[in-house]
Amino acid sequence: MEWLPDGRSAIDPAKATAAFFAACPTELADAAIARLRPMDAATTAHPCLASPWRSVPSTYVVCEQDEAISPEAQHRMATRAGRVVSLDTDHSPFVSAVEQTAAVIQELVKAAERDARRVVAAPADGIVTQLGVSTVGGVVSAGEA
Repeated sequence: MEWLPDGRSAIDPAKATAAFFAACPTELADAAIARLRPMDAATTAHPCLASPWRSVPSTYVVCEQDEAISPEAQHRMATRAGRVVSLDTDHSPFVSAVEQTAAVIQELVKAAERDARRVVAAPADGIVTQLGVSTVGGVVSAGEA
């Protein structure tokens, strides 16, 4: 990365493949490099004022062949995430490991759908005082209070 006179940072396009797209097919890496833009330094200089990982489910995808952010640094950052997934790819898994990245997203969607089905909601405002369980062809023992 190099700092520009206006305070933004940019990567030399000649170094971008090695840093971000080493595992990508050449034509995809070239197309992605053509879309890179300088980054405002303010994005890294301002303190984070919220801690959404405390209340929003999160997953960190560690890119084990990343040359831009070391896997060791990624593992440190990932400690705040609720789930950590490692992919053996470069900095841009959405380009270099499309199927694996899609599989991670699909797993997250399925987990969210399962969690949503586990929520019991009262049909009206108030407190649920009794909860019944119905089964088809099974036996349910009475719970203990």
